[in-house]
Amino acid sequence: MDQLEATIKRKKQEMKDFEKQLADLDLFNHRQLALLLHGMKHPGFRYSIRSHGTSHKVIYQTARMEDLLTLADHGLLERRKQGRQLLLQASADLGKRL
Repeated sequence: MDQLEATIKRKKQEMKDFEKQLADLDLFNHRQLALLLHGMKHPGFRYSIRSHGTSHKVIYQTARMEDLLTLADHGLLERRKQGRQLLLQASADLGKRL
């Protein structure tokens, strides 16, 4: 039990350190950082442009061009189609790509 607690504590600290490093790079806006951190915790999660815009209170174009497609162009999100809708998926190896 002690070993499990130590592992959890270590992983939490690693995630905090990683978050700080990402923020310090100043490569991503706060919406993109939130999405990347969520994607690290939930590999394979799919994001829609509309849901991203709604959750961050930005217009469709901002969510699409400035946030999601920019991350896809950098190879951090993968484009997927579901019917006619474009979805962007967090890669399983997002941490390595960053």
